[in-house]
Amino acid sequence: MTNRQKFTEVFDCEIVRRDTGEPVPGHCKILIAESEHFDEWLQKEYEPSAQPGWIPVTERLPENEQEVFVTVEVRPYGRKPFRRVVRAFYTDGRHTDADSAYSWDEFPDPQYDDDDNMIIPEGWWESSDYLEQQGMIDDFVIAWREPLKPWEGDDK
Repeated sequence: MTNRQKFTEVFDCEIVRRDTGEPVPGHCKILIAESEHFDEWLQKEYEPSAQPGWIPVTERLPENEQEVFVTVEVRPYGRKPFRRVVRAFYTDGRHTDADSAYSWDEFPDPQYDDDDNMIIPEGWWESSDYLEQQGMIDDFVIAWREPLKPWEGDDK
């Protein structure tokens, strides 16, 4: 029996709104598991190396300013770490604001090159399409992957 089979005891449930008590359309499932095995299963199930397309940052980094999805491990003080996926890009610390496809505000204690262009610090940046802003990711980026292609539809 695999770990996945150990966790197939599932119960249907209904989600209701707190403010009105009305049912929310859709469904939910409650997964019942033995806690001694659940953490092990969860770690394996969501480990980037177990999912096709994910590249650990220890193996390779994306091109400078290439938009990708990243798995971020958040390690809150006093609580169990968890992982999430965000859209981001990496900068190598040799790139300047003049070379960048993004608009950059000044950083605290900025560094400049000989042509007075601000050097973008090395790091991972969460990207946003509609706000035209980016923020430094200060949690632990552990893997990245190419973004999904947009849906093209059946317009014929």
